[in-house]
Amino acid sequence: MKSELKINKILKSIGKNSLIYGTSTALQPLGGFILLPLYSDYFEKSEFGIYTLILLISTIFSTVFHLGINSAFIRSYYDYDLEEDRVKVFNTSLFILLIGLFLQILTCFLAKNILSVSILKDESYVKILTISVITSGVGFVNTGLLNYLRVKEKALKYTLVSSFSLVINITLTLYLFEYFSKSINSPIYSALFSQFLTLLLLILIHIKDINLFNINKSEIKTLLHFGLPSILAGSAIMIGEWGDKLLINEFLHKDELGIFSMGFRIAMIYNVIVAMPFALVWNPLMMKIRAHSNAKYIFSRVAYLYFAFSLIFIFATYVILEPILTLLGFHSKFYDSLNYVPLLMMALALGSLQNIYSAGITFARKPIIFAFIYSVVGCANFLISYYAIIKYGIYGIVITFILFKFIISITIYYFSSKHFSFHIFDFGYVKLITLLFAGIFLYMNYFTYYNSFVFLFFYVLIYFLFLFKEEILHIITRLIKVSRSNT
Repeated sequence: MKSELKINKILKSIGKNSLIYGTSTALQPLGGFILLPLYSDYFEKSEFGIYTLILLISTIFSTVFHLGINSAFIRSYYDYDLEEDRVKVFNTSLFILLIGLFLQILTCFLAKNILSVSILKDESYVKILTISVITSGVGFVNTGLLNYLRVKEKALKYTLVSSFSLVINITLTLYLFEYFSKSINSPIYSALFSQFLTLLLLILIHIKDINLFNINKSEIKTLLHFGLPSILAGSAIMIGEWGDKLLINEFLHKDELGIFSMGFRIAMIYNVIVAMPFALVWNPLMMKIRAHSNAKYIFSRVAYLYFAFSLIFIFATYVILEPILTLLGFHSKFYDSLNYVPLLMMALALGSLQNIYSAGITFARKPIIFAFIYSVVGCANFLISYYAIIKYGIYGIVITFILFKFIISITIYYFSSKHFSFHIFDFGYVKLITLLFAGIFLYMNYFTYYNSFVFLFFYVLIYFLFLFKEEILHIITRLIKVSRSNT
């Protein structure tokens, strides 16, 4: 009985803290919804495609030059019990991140002209590309500082800082669109300003702990040993996830790249509302409960509930997305992008399961396995996508993306299970998928745009009654017993 209470406490902790972190990240899709109508109105489809490519190049830079330290830091932090040793780990990771930032900026200045001509096909984008790359570098330093708030379990401060960054970014973007330029320059400049302001705020918060002379020199090797393989893994992920945009850029029109990119950007709402808040809580918590007597059951239960919440979120988005975007003034020239959103969300959901499935690899400190998996599967996906886009266009890319994410997660679990295994599938998953398809069938055949919210309300109610039927029955049984004892 005590064991069950502890498990329920852990599961509630995940939900509670996910809600806290979600408060900050939930503002991001709101900001996205505010800005998407502006993007759809001010940008032509081809221009939005260029904007996406600039962000892609910036992301590649940050993937390489953050040196994998942000993930390595969380793993190393819990190797020490004394606070003074943990502070040294923090300063060591910050020291390496600053070196990475310097290397990123230097490389960008050396390669900016080549990248602008070869990928963007226009040298006039050199300046804005450089600004975007610098912004992404400051971004991974900020992530390192935010991670320190996470491991110290300062969820409220994390939420306030993240919200501050978001509000500043949105406000500046709106201002620059209105008074500076209705082009891709505005969101890129606003991102630069908001990241630097966030950096200053985080420095003030951590000012007592920041001391780049107070580092653990031996920990540098440990952090890089864990982090550097993630560069290869991250690069392989980029091939699998962002390589599709490069293929569209080469083989289709930039208008189609703009449509696909808009759909992908909307689909990222899943990551912001579901995957990111969960990962922020789960990654450090996973390290704490690995020695729990019922750890395997906890992992299985968390994976099941995470999958269930993902399905209902994707379905709800499918039902209400178009009405909401229409109300916000989303331009009709980008409506075709909405067709890809549910499928892209499903791919992201399948891929994010690796946050749970990868436990064994993380526990065993063997990140090179990630690099191997991502490299092999990522390259295979790129090759398959090459043929898929030629024959089937964007839908071919979307289907291969779903398969890529699914295979990645399953392969990660296969290798991870050699170090730590738990059940990842049972008949309950089949029931959830059946319930999902039943909802899609009912909505498509018996409901319309005008009563979609009413349908969704009753469907979500039935879904959660099914999902938590055992807990509900237990509560009802207890209430009946209490009622009888009182009479």
